[in-house]
Amino acid sequence: MSDQLPEGLGPVSDGGVPTSSRRAASVTLRRDGEDGAASTSALMDPANQSLAEALRITFHLLQGAMVVIAALFLLSGFRSVREGEVGIRLLFGRASGGELPPGFQPSAPYPFGDMVKVQRAGRPMLLDSEFWPYVQEKSRDLPIDRLPATNVLRPGIDGSLITGDSNIAHTRWRATYRRADALKWAENVHPEQEDRMLRSIISRGVIHAVAQTPIERLLKQSSDDQGSVASMAKELAQSMIDDMGLGIEIERLYLDDKVPPLRVRPNFIEVESAASKSAKERADADGQASETLSAMAGEAALPLLGMITSYEVALSTGDAAEADRILSKIHAVLDGEPVEVDGQMRHYRIAGEVSAIMSEARLYASREVSARRAEYSMFKARADQFAQNPDLTLRQAWLDAYTRLQSRDMVQTLVLPSGARGVELIINQDPQIIKDLDRAYKRTATERAAEQRRLQQQRDKYRTETGVRPTT
Repeated sequence: MSDQLPEGLGPVSDGGVPTSSRRAASVTLRRDGEDGAASTSALMDPANQSLAEALRITFHLLQGAMVVIAALFLLSGFRSVREGEVGIRLLFGRASGGELPPGFQPSAPYPFGDMVKVQRAGRPMLLDSEFWPYVQEKSRDLPIDRLPATNVLRPGIDGSLITGDSNIAHTRWRATYRRADALKWAENVHPEQEDRMLRSIISRGVIHAVAQTPIERLLKQSSDDQGSVASMAKELAQSMIDDMGLGIEIERLYLDDKVPPLRVRPNFIEVESAASKSAKERADADGQASETLSAMAGEAALPLLGMITSYEVALSTGDAAEADRILSKIHAVLDGEPVEVDGQMRHYRIAGEVSAIMSEARLYASREVSARRAEYSMFKARADQFAQNPDLTLRQAWLDAYTRLQSRDMVQTLVLPSGARGVELIINQDPQIIKDLDRAYKRTATERAAEQRRLQQQRDKYRTETGVRPTT
């Protein structure tokens, strides 16, 4: 077949439409489409502008929202730390920086960071069952005297402690603590395990402390005693806490109750009562002795007592020179003069009964000296008078003796009439005079007995345990 087509015929397409006709139609359609597009574009320009403006506004709003969201995201890391708390800033799960004080504090936002807040003060902790006999919950607040006494201790149920002298005791404790190092606490302590850990540590400290203390000392002391079981247990527990790096500080550890086994508690009470009574009587005796010594000699009582003891020792050892030296110091103190004690001159003020006795002794000595001087002066005058006129001196002496005789209570004088040659006397005692004499005699005897008792009491006050007796 020839490739030539008849004149006037062009190539035929698959659909049987001549190619030339299709081209012409295509050209015509293209021209018509361009004109339509131009007119459509002219109609769509205001809509496009409105859409573009809306898109631009929306984009700006979206940018602003993203900025606000970013700011809120950054501000979400800020936390408020209240009073009594401390904050710890975390960055990628690790602590960053030190402890944050109370206030509004920044930190990295989640999930890049976070802030952990730690309460400084811990709640009070009671150890009221670990070392105490088992009691039911309703009987936990009963007094110790009303707790039931048993003969046995049930392991795992009844708590107890072994003291330093191998006795058994029961105790109840109370502790207060604080989280001193919040960073260490947050790193090493899980909040849910804190109470269990502290109970175990404090219990271990209590066990070690009680194991070094005899039961008698344990039952007598209080939590405030220096070097007490409570302070020892606190030091041991705090040492273990520091070694573990828990960041916790035990503020106080109180020993609330301590008792021996309930079955033998009455025996301990009897011993304690006897010891308390003995201590009270000893204190009363010491106080009475101090009052007696003070009433006897004032502030000089104790120094005088020491000097008297030293004087006795010197006499017992035969050191006469030392005894004389000490006796001279005693006399100086009694006379109110300063004496040398430990290389220093000291003046002790005498007061009380010793002062009264010394005053009476001085007054008595003064009276006796004056009386003896008066007697001596009288005797000397009589002697000079006798040398000049013996008869007159004898008459005066006889007259004085007769006058003293007549002044006695037992002497009665009868006056006879002048010139009587003889007088018959029927002598009979006057009943009234006898009564007066008997009454005077009894009064004198009573006064003499009272004076003797007073002197004896004064002598008894000087008696000491070393056997010193006043000289008579």
